[in-house]
Amino acid sequence: MRYLVENSLGRLWLLNRPGSKLIEQMDYYIKPEQAELDFLRISKPEEIKICDPACGSGHMLTYAFDLLYAIYEEEGVDPAEIPEKILTNNLYGIEIDERAGELAAFALTMKARAKQRRFFNKGVKPNICVLENVHFDGNELKDYMDFVGRDLFTAPLKTTLRQFEEADNFGSLIRPDVTDVDGMLRILESKKRLRPVVYQHDPSEGAASPAAGRVPEPQIPCSDCQSAVYGWQGDEWAFGRLGERQLPKQQV
Repeated sequence: MRYLVENSLGRLWLLNRPGSKLIEQMDYYIKPEQAELDFLRISKPEEIKICDPACGSGHMLTYAFDLLYAIYEEEGVDPAEIPEKILTNNLYGIEIDERAGELAAFALTMKARAKQRRFFNKGVKPNICVLENVHFDGNELKDYMDFVGRDLFTAPLKTTLRQFEEADNFGSLIRPDVTDVDGMLRILESKKRLRPVVYQHDPSEGAASPAAGRVPEPQIPCSDCQSAVYGWQGDEWAFGRLGERQLPKQQV
């Protein structure tokens, strides 16, 4: 484990900080025979991301914690802040066995506690993900596709949704067809905002109320009470009488 960590994390740091004294702590480090010019550039320790996709009980991550602690110290970071920074920014683990994942999280937590005696008060938890099976039945997917639009559910997305049905067996061997999760979430959010809304009259409120979804553009007046929703303002619906603002005609 030390060999792996020192010749990956340690090597990366030495390439970015040639004058670092970290090399004095790495007994298993092998110096490159030739100068390396093509490597990941990092400006501060918080930019380093280490993920063990089959972390087990966390042996590699715990040693990486020690090396990262030395790196932060070398950069002059307050020792009281280092454990939290490491667990929040640097270390990630994936595991299919729940007990092993819990042991990895416990080991990292105790590492942090050994360095900072008030660490338990911070409420920081290690980034250890225990994979669980994700299963969608036919009706569930159909209802969601009807909601956001079937054009979004391409063949790669459908395949990806099925790939995690046996996540607790395949674990890090899974290679999702769709990897741009942030982009997919943005598309889903835009679909939700543009979804047509049917307004229902509620006499107790004296105005139209949305039956589902958010306010679309253009706004749709309620045919029963002749009131209309002006738009979505923060977390509240903004209502107004039809005569107070010129609204385009729209069929529901």
